[in-house]
Amino acid sequence: MSTLKVTNIQATGETASRAVSGVAAAWCRWNGTGTAAIVDSENTSGLVDGGTGIYTLTWSSAMSNSNYCLVGMAGELTGGGNRGVGVRGTTQAPATGTCAFLAHNSNTGSAEDLDIVNISIHGDLA
Repeated sequence: MSTLKVTNIQATGETASRAVSGVAAAWCRWNGTGTAAIVDSENTSGLVDGGTGIYTLTWSSAMSNSNYCLVGMAGELTGGGNRGVGVRGTTQAPATGTCAFLAHNSNTGSAEDLDIVNISIHGDLA
């Protein structure tokens, strides 16, 4: 069996390369409490706090279309309970360069600022 070693990977037709260690097109972990801030990320250029539980991420390299796959999870360090994160409705649907998210308490349905919010984006880069 052969071993293929590369530093970056780029699909045919894509203009941006992905680091092999972060094969997802983009991902981000942020702290949503107090002053929201990115903890770590790949292909994420910005985070905007839009109010309680509302966050918008911007990609450094845009996606080829808005039909990419978003996977997310959220939680808090204290207090327990079920927490979640999802795309913020049809008024702010995913776009090629940005997407808005809503972090919430799954038990009550109310928006919440959470300690840990994680998003992974899978799809083709432009």
